[in-house]
Amino acid sequence: MAERLKISHSEIELFQKCKRAHMYSYGYSIMGNSESVALTRGIIGHAVMRDYWLGLQAGEDYDVLTERLLEKIFPTVMSFDVFQPVDLAADLVRLLSDYFAVNRERDLLFDVIEVEKEYRIPIGNDFFIHMYVDLIARVPGYSGVSVLDHKFMYDFLSEDDKNLQPQLPRYIGALMADGYVIKNALYHELRYRVTNEGKINPSTYFRLSPVHITRERVERSMLEFIAEGEEAAGYKQLSEEDWNFKARRAATKNNCRSCSFTQICTAELQGQETELMLSHVYQPRKHRDAND
Repeated sequence: MAERLKISHSEIELFQKCKRAHMYSYGYSIMGNSESVALTRGIIGHAVMRDYWLGLQAGEDYDVLTERLLEKIFPTVMSFDVFQPVDLAADLVRLLSDYFAVNRERDLLFDVIEVEKEYRIPIGNDFFIHMYVDLIARVPGYSGVSVLDHKFMYDFLSEDDKNLQPQLPRYIGALMADGYVIKNALYHELRYRVTNEGKINPSTYFRLSPVHITRERVERSMLEFIAEGEEAAGYKQLSEEDWNFKARRAATKNNCRSCSFTQICTAELQGQETELMLSHVYQPRKHRDAND
């Protein structure tokens, strides 16, 4: 039997956001010549969190561990083709230095069970959904096993955000299928926006936010997740011509303002030639994210 093709969690999220952008990224397999600051911050931040929790799980000395992680940030950021990399690196060092100082005593009490646990959810005979669960642990102040999703954000999630975002319900669905009994779901939020309050009290940059998630929400979130994965897989099996025709634009202000494909999307919409643009404005897509 042929090996199943992968559809990542991040691919499904892009497909949900805009099917045209999904085609450019996963059909044309292109990306902008500069990498998104927000995406770069998230990739590097998650990598630091992964190594941090693995280090704590292994019993590494806290000071040695965190110093090593902070020293890696500048060279790691400089390996990305991102706008103002020095500023981004300095901002990550500031945020994570504060995090390590503020949360040392609490985090040393975590009983870490799994870090970035990998799941592959089959879709038919040809595809599987690929996802990683950020952290599974017993958390001080919470009974039983908790699942955590790391978030590097400009501002903390609102209550509506927490009640609607699908990541944690999907984590729980995958873990339940694997035999875990999950008692708590937590967003592990790191806010990078500098505030006057934060300059005085850095603990205000960090929040562990519990979310009430019912079995019905888990089931619905997983059904939608798998259905979107099936639809995305169907698009990828089309001919190039049919995929191009079927991939509709979700041309909203919020989508287009943050999209790296606006130039080629506009040019194709107006029937213009894009061959030169593809070679000068875009580059082959890099698989930067381990979760991608």
